[in-house]
Amino acid sequence: MKTSVFVALLVAALIAAPARAEGTNDARIDAVLIGLGIKYQVDGDGDAKLVMGDLDKGRSQALFISSHTSILGEYDSRKVWSVAYLSDTPLPDDKLRSMMENNPKYKLGFLGIAKVNNKYAVIFTVQIPANADKKIMYAAILAAAQTADDIEQELGDKDDL
Repeated sequence: MKTSVFVALLVAALIAAPARAEGTNDARIDAVLIGLGIKYQVDGDGDAKLVMGDLDKGRSQALFISSHTSILGEYDSRKVWSVAYLSDTPLPDDKLRSMMENNPKYKLGFLGIAKVNNKYAVIFTVQIPANADKKIMYAAILAAAQTADDIEQELGDKDDL
């Protein structure tokens, strides 16, 4: 169920749902992003979509902050994620295995793979508390954007995502 919700969010993002004028489906996101002075759009699902610029060599990276949360016991969390690779063809098995073996090295977050609308995607995700403050949210945004962009460069040096 959780995987299907995540894939549904990815599909919505990939088909470029029109931005909404009002805030996200979770006012906590709006308050933190406004407090950080970060400009963002709201996609058709009510998630925040932002583009982090000024990365390595003037690059930029799109990322999303999910307005939907997951509850485990008393813990309420949300995902901050960015697509690092998107293609009509899958990565070779040895490259995928190498990427998955690198997961433990990330300070914050993890890589996952998904097939969406006949496209193959590598997604970097950071799971944070749903009520994350500015410090935690900014760290998650930086981790998702920089790591996904690093992987994008490694796989082709384009700046498409």
